[in-house]
Amino acid sequence: GRKQIREYFEMFLDRKTISCRILDNINQELSCCIISSGVYEFRVDGQTVVARYSYVFKKINNRMRIVNHHSSELAKV
Repeated sequence: GRKQIREYFEMFLDRKTISCRILDNINQELSCCIISSGVYEFRVDGQTVVARYSYVFKKINNRMRIVNHHSSELAKV
């Protein structure tokens, strides 16, 4: 839910160093929402992680809000 999404992002914002680079992205605009998915690389506290992601945005009270998010590290080959 909303509380868990907020806690997830606050955990990242509490890190001393973080950066993110989007490697691939597709946005799908639907009548109910926008789905954004792709692959990103982020660095957190000296570690680099490449992961796939998906976000679902919905307009609530005239603002776009994240209503769902998933991210998982890509398997190392």
